Amino acid sequence: MRAIIILLFLSVSIGIFGQKTASPYLKIIGKNTNIPLKSTKANVTISGTIAHVKITQTYQNLSNTSIEASYVFPMSTNAAVHDMKMVMGNRTIKAKVYEKQKAKRIYNK
Repeated sequence: MRAIIILLFLSVSIGIFGQKTASPYLKIIGKNTNIPLKSTKANVTISGTIAHVKITQTYQNLSNTSIEASYVFPMSTNAAVHDMKMVMGNRTIKAKVYEKQKAKRIYNK
């Protein structure tokens, strides 16, 4: 009974005090473009208080035209992205990771 009460308390605490985040997704910039998400995989390694999470998502461009998109990765304010790469066919693009404001300036430039 005590274990159930503790679990219930933790569940309620997480629901009330936990930070709300959404799943990562591809935000299409443009109209009439459909890029469906085909699959998502997550690999999580926990070491003490650090969680290293690798997320692999597969999208499929159903049109014959190129698209512009932003990859939206909502996360806790205590989290950090340290690596990202995209594979499109036989082309691999490795991201340069910057602080948010600097990344916006570079992208807009």
